[in-house]
Amino acid sequence: MADGVAQERWNHTAQILATLCELQRNPKRRSRPFTADEFHPYLRTRRRGTPLTGELLRAQAQHWFAEQARKRGDADGLHGQHEDR
Repeated sequence: MADGVAQERWNHTAQILATLCELQRNPKRRSRPFTADEFHPYLRTRRRGTPLTGELLRAQAQHWFAEQARKRGDADGLHGQHEDR
């Protein structure tokens, strides 16, 4: 039963991750849209044989967002919204 609850939570989380990445997707670099299956650890382990953990997914997301910020020239990732000091 606990496994079912975890899978249900990952269904929700994977869909949110796919939506966030889809918002930032560059169609010239990646023509195929992101899907929730790409972020769902239970589905990925069966499909590709690579076990994913929450830590690994967080690290991948941080790396991806840092790369996107670097491409925009926005080192802090705030899209140019800096605090007044």
